[in-house]
Amino acid sequence: MCGANHMFTPNGVQFFQKKKTVQLEEYAGVEQAALVETLANLGIRGEIEMPVNEVECLNCRKEIEIRIKEAQTRFSGLAASRTASENLREEIAALLFRWFVHGKSSG
Repeated sequence: MCGANHMFTPNGVQFFQKKKTVQLEEYAGVEQAALVETLANLGIRGEIEMPVNEVECLNCRKEIEIRIKEAQTRFSGLAASRTASENLREEIAALLFRWFVHGKSSG
């Protein structure tokens, strides 16, 4: 949970481990917090240089979301063209998406 959705810390992001809050980080603004949440939900960890300007953060987050949707659509189509098995299609699309986000060598 982050940003405007967080009652007490609108520029914060809560990080969880096994459904338990382990850390609350505060950022320069609501949009920067939303961008951090987007990246964290993709499984991106570690230090990342973030834009401070709210408009730049919003634009960056929107661009990421567009690329994610396009990739998911593309990967689902590729998987569907290769197999009739729904389970296998989902596995293939998920693997391609993971490679898209984290690189082929990540596990």
